[in-house]
Amino acid sequence: MSNKLKHIISLLTVCALVLSLAMFAIAVEEDEPADPGVTDGNVTDSDTDSSVAVESIKFKKSSYSLMKGDTAATVIEVLPSEAVEFTIEYSSSDENVATVDNDGVITAVEKGEATITAKCGELTCTVKVVVSAVNLSFDQDHTMEKYVSGFTIGMTIDSAKAAFAKFNNVSVDDIKIFSDSSEPSGAALIATGMVIEEGEGVFYNVVVAGDVDGSGTITYDDARTVVSVLAGGAFDNPACERAAKFNGNSELSIKTALDMSDYVSGRITID
Repeated sequence: MSNKLKHIISLLTVCALVLSLAMFAIAVEEDEPADPGVTDGNVTDSDTDSSVAVESIKFKKSSYSLMKGDTAATVIEVLPSEAVEFTIEYSSSDENVATVDNDGVITAVEKGEATITAKCGELTCTVKVVVSAVNLSFDQDHTMEKYVSGFTIGMTIDSAKAAFAKFNNVSVDDIKIFSDSSEPSGAALIATGMVIEEGEGVFYNVVVAGDVDGSGTITYDDARTVVSVLAGGAFDNPACERAAKFNGNSELSIKTALDMSDYVSGRITID
């Protein structure tokens, strides 16, 4: 074989090898998977999942204690947190007591209790609303001690602050309520014997009608205290004496004690 022919065969072999390598590279590129989650520069559905279903809902607060005319914005906790597409509908068990709008804002209408229900698909949750018709009154004795009456049994410290601020036209942030020199939590009950400080150095002794012993509730012990005083005993302080004027009884009598007992047993309610 001549050298010229050998040279031609070598060139053809090299060309065939180059062509084979090029075809292999093209085949590998065609078989290589595209980057996950991206197609032509656009985000695919795998990156934004709007189909996560709501599994549970609940009100953040367990109850609301409001005064007539007050409003409160409810907060719903939704799980899982990834769920973003849902609708919540609100309703009230008694719109004569409290209403609720499409945004979950409660409006206290009249004294009483109502249940607010939130519904998301087949899921529901409820929260209790207690509306008080507070009518505060102020007086002082011969020693210039100031007293504030009209708080209702079962009212929380936070609600009492709101009522006092509303009637005195002051900021609720300027009000403190003390019990034995300590400041109870906002969820604690307002009670006879507590002290309200308005601003700097202006103090009011709290009176809750029927709560003679300062427990924040009416019990048979309150009725026994009234009977004891009628028999010749004495109240612990003037605030307790004012608290004994219960359920419209302006004068202390055995009827006062009987009304307290009937209230505890559920036979009467406070007007």
